[in-house]
Amino acid sequence: MKLRLNILQLKILRSLSSFQYTRIKDVARDVNRSPTRVSIAVKDLEDKGFIESEKRGFSKQVAISSNKHSSLLKTFISEHQHMKFEKILSGPTLEILLPLTYSKMRLSEIAKESGYSERTVRRVVKKLREFGIVTTEKFYYSKGSIHKLLYDFVEEFQRYLNLKLALELSSDAVILWERGKEFILKTRQEIKEKEDIFSTCFTKMYDFGIKLILPDYRHYFYTPYKKRLEVEDVALHTLAVDRTSAKNTLYVLLLISKNPDKIDLDYLKKESEKLELEETVHQLFNYLKNRGKPKPTYFPTWKEFESKAEDYAICLKEKSLEKSI
Repeated sequence: MKLRLNILQLKILRSLSSFQYTRIKDVARDVNRSPTRVSIAVKDLEDKGFIESEKRGFSKQVAISSNKHSSLLKTFISEHQHMKFEKILSGPTLEILLPLTYSKMRLSEIAKESGYSERTVRRVVKKLREFGIVTTEKFYYSKGSIHKLLYDFVEEFQRYLNLKLALELSSDAVILWERGKEFILKTRQEIKEKEDIFSTCFTKMYDFGIKLILPDYRHYFYTPYKKRLEVEDVALHTLAVDRTSAKNTLYVLLLISKNPDKIDLDYLKKESEKLELEETVHQLFNYLKNRGKPKPTYFPTWKEFESKAEDYAICLKEKSLEKSI
């Protein structure tokens, strides 16, 4: 499901922001559309968590839901009553704003993450700059500080869609990490891997020579951007799901030491920034280079690491990476 609203849906949300519950035919009159068209739009808004409904007598009545993203949009609407935001926020706009919620980006990067052409992104960004929603500095675009509420809404809207998708994949899914459209989930159920969902963490380590006694839960990574997971991805995901686990850190150290020739340091550094793990990755390589001295918090002692390395036939003198990033 795309992070997208059309003009009619935004008009409906503007109309409902002034009421508790109201009938669809009253909304249709307010937005000057037929009840049938409004009913279709309302159904989609319900699926996206913006609207809740209840039966009163023979009629269905609808209202803005209490979901966080819906409440944020309602607040934005009330604070910008005179802005014609229906045209500003409809179509591809929200998808283009999403990458900017967590980082400044070049035009080409926004296009890649949003899935729209650079021409479309340039057109939308030009319109958003007029309202201070997007700002530019040299060749980078970033979010306008005066519209923090709008970016909070975009982020929460995507979080809602992520959770909805995760629960469709597995009824007991819990999201442990997410950024934009990507997320790591934990579940006791097995999910069939396909083009956008991959097993990761402990389960995936088996493919890279670290054969563990697996817990009774699994981790999966959802992404619309990757065709497969590399060893670096598995290492970072294992750290991201529990940043204070010495066990996770130990197995990541084993994974790196077992596969030194497969580690692309540039790729690892770039991906670690996305997961906010730059410092942890720096500590990992210093730990290996300096044989555990000094020992960072949540790291095993060097003796503990050496003992486990022997179990996996890892010769630390030959296999440890003698580089620091």
